[in-house]
Amino acid sequence: MAFLDTTGNESLPTIYNVSMGVGPDPRGSYRRDDILLVQYLLKKVWEEHGSEISPPLPAPPEPGTIKVDGIFGPITARWIKRYQEEVKKSGQPIAADGRVDRAHGTVSSITHTLYTILLLNFDFHNKEQSSFDDLTTDPECPPELIAALSTTIN
Repeated sequence: MAFLDTTGNESLPTIYNVSMGVGPDPRGSYRRDDILLVQYLLKKVWEEHGSEISPPLPAPPEPGTIKVDGIFGPITARWIKRYQEEVKKSGQPIAADGRVDRAHGTVSSITHTLYTILLLNFDFHNKEQSSFDDLTTDPECPPELIAALSTTIN
């Protein structure tokens, strides 16, 4: 389940994390709330603040506007992959593999790259700190996601 993770680093001690990851999975085993979290963060970061991020993100991928509906489909897959590709172009060490995995620390022990979920958290925190600190203040945050994130895992 998506959860509030308090094991982060000094620059962002609390993050919103996924439990199973979101992206290409031959088993197709996803958690709805993990998908909701990734969709919500992509929408907040890219659709609402992409031009304000440093360096700015180009317009979101077409066709299709991302919906925060908890369904992993082609639009969500395209948005994840393109976000990673754009962030990588800016020089960030991120894997552009189309997956958003659970962060275990800052850098993946396998790919030695930053976790996508961390970059999404950092960008969201920098653009909407009040919403980041209390998702209940954001009318766009689905109640199902708020409920899932009320669980803290240390």
